Amino acid sequence: MVVQRRRLGRGHCLLGYTPGQFTYFFLAGTIGILRGLSTEFVSRAYNINEEEAHLLVNSQTGVLIVKLEEGINMPQPCKDNTKEGLVANIDEAVPDVAVKNDGLLSLITSENFPVLGQIGLSASLAKLEANAMLAPMYTADSSVQMVYVSSGSGRVQMVGFNGQNALDTKVQAGKLFVVPKFVTVSVIAEGEGMECFSILTSSK
Repeated sequence: MVVQRRRLGRGHCLLGYTPGQFTYFFLAGTIGILRGLSTEFVSRAYNINEEEAHLLVNSQTGVLIVKLEEGINMPQPCKDNTKEGLVANIDEAVPDVAVKNDGLLSLITSENFPVLGQIGLSASLAKLEANAMLAPMYTADSSVQMVYVSSGSGRVQMVGFNGQNALDTKVQAGKLFVVPKFVTVSVIAEGEGMECFSILTSSK
């Protein structure tokens, strides 16, 4: 006797990339986020050499099912929510992420600044040292990110739907760029470092 098993997935997809259809976000595989980034960006993001980066991006041929070797762990996000009230100074906030000789990332969301929950916004401040990298990241809640480069300069790459490179350009102080919903963004600072202030259309 042969038993067939089926899995049924349900979800709200009205705000998806294509309304009414599921929007998938894969790290690896043929339509993964990493495929849309250059080898340099991948190697910097995971602190591996370019040969290992090439292997990481191209070794998986699957789409919905990706197999990882035993012992491979993915990094976990950091959180340190300490500020509440009606006024917040993100420049003086305790960094949520701080990496020695690379930079820091400070976040202000509705969790540590409740008023943002009423207006549906959040903010982040990234301060990158010379040649440091802001690892690839995206928001899965259909929010849009507006980024202002307040000092320094760097190279920005964006990855759109299905792992396609959407942007690869240089930005400098005074420039403003927008990261559309469901798009992955990553930055590498140039020799003088780089500072970016971002506003997201999500309070989370």
